[in-house]
Amino acid sequence: MNTTGLFNLSWQRYLNLLFLLLTVGFLTSGVVTLIAANLDYFSDLAKIYGLQTLLVVTVVLGIYCFIRESRRQAKEKLKWKTYSLFFVVSVLIGALFALVGQTYQTGADVWQLFAVWTLCQLPFLLLFPNVASALLFAATANVAFYLFNEQNSHNSMCYAVLINTVFLVVSELFSKTFHDQHWRILPKVFLVLTFASLFGLTVIYDVYFHAYVWGELGRSSLSSLQIAIPSLVAFYIYQKYRFDFINLIISVVAFLGAYCFWGSEFIQAFEDGLVLGLIGFIFTVMAINWLVKLYKREHPNNKKSHWATSILWVIALLIAVVTIGAWLFFSLGLDESSTLIIGIILFGIAWSLTLNKDKNEYTTILAGLFFLIANSFLGFYLLVKFDNLFLLLGYE
Repeated sequence: MNTTGLFNLSWQRYLNLLFLLLTVGFLTSGVVTLIAANLDYFSDLAKIYGLQTLLVVTVVLGIYCFIRESRRQAKEKLKWKTYSLFFVVSVLIGALFALVGQTYQTGADVWQLFAVWTLCQLPFLLLFPNVASALLFAATANVAFYLFNEQNSHNSMCYAVLINTVFLVVSELFSKTFHDQHWRILPKVFLVLTFASLFGLTVIYDVYFHAYVWGELGRSSLSSLQIAIPSLVAFYIYQKYRFDFINLIISVVAFLGAYCFWGSEFIQAFEDGLVLGLIGFIFTVMAINWLVKLYKREHPNNKKSHWATSILWVIALLIAVVTIGAWLFFSLGLDESSTLIIGIILFGIAWSLTLNKDKNEYTTILAGLFFLIANSFLGFYLLVKFDNLFLLLGYE
């Protein structure tokens, strides 16, 4: 049995990993919550020196565990206790900076707190590289860029795209150093952050730059290309050089987002939206079929489809629901009572599929899709009903 992959661990290793993460998470959040809940009862010196003492004690314990584990384990082995303690140290550094700023009213912006916190994590990340510390570093760095962009300059999103791309490359090249060669968590997270930064950059440039320089067609085309080209590059790399099915899914989702940017500028009438929705649905289904073939080619012994395929199925379902719903209500002139009837019918179809004794994996997925569509219709019905109720009661 393969016990190296994140989704192929034995239940013993799952429990060890789960309880370790819970312990570290509860310990760090408990310390911060304890200080925040009793902040008014401590003097300024007690707040600062108490947290500093806890920080020093944690560093000393981390060094002690590092020396002890280094003698017992090989150099390439992951030292759980050491890395867990220094992860707590990285969290306490941020809490200490926040406490100093609040106590002495330094007047610094919030983004400066996260920026300094990120820089102070860097030595620990270089000395004790691991997945959790890298994720914390990436989280604080991206929050700093986001807050700086919100308060000062929209150009900071360019740096966010650049630094997340650098993180992505580093996580791929040094996966063994970060003890991520089996799970590959960091490349997935950094790829999502890179595309999220690209979406933010596209929206900002669409507002501040392209709206004044380009026409509608040029603006939408350039905005979509800023996302479409990187998504195609990522898809090619993870299909050609290192097969990563989840990263392929992320690339396809980003390409669909670029398509939405491009298509939103062409919707001038009801028929345009239907055509673009139909094209998006067909493309999503074709992408799913292609990805399933790629997955079976790379893993011929695995008879089940990958769980990440459901992400694209949900997106295809949402496109279908929006497109079909718009056609039903605008073309046929249906009212809210019709949505209730359609929702009940779809619930009946889904329920009959679940009761089928000869059901397989695809039947289960289809039943779930019908349940989701039925909930969408019923949700729309309740939304209209409650909105009418509020109008009658005079809340509008």
